[in-house]
Amino acid sequence: MLKYFATGPDRTPIADAAEVKRLLKHYLKHPLLWVFGLTAIDLLPVRAAGAVKGVIGLFSYIGAAIASILLAMIAWNAKPRA
Repeated sequence: MLKYFATGPDRTPIADAAEVKRLLKHYLKHPLLWVFGLTAIDLLPVRAAGAVKGVIGLFSYIGAAIASILLAMIAWNAKPRA
């Protein structure tokens, strides 16, 4: 990954900074939120934890459906390059 920063074809310092920020966000923030979520589930009663997981699952399906619709609209309206 670090080799790409030095040898990328058209890399700018701004692009490099954005990539480093994205990597830090992914590798530091997401596992921390995952641990907090597991801790919250352990502290809740069983029925409340099940309800929370169900709501999260419902919103996950809704988000996936919206993304699928948007992707289909983009793909169907795409025009081939001449």
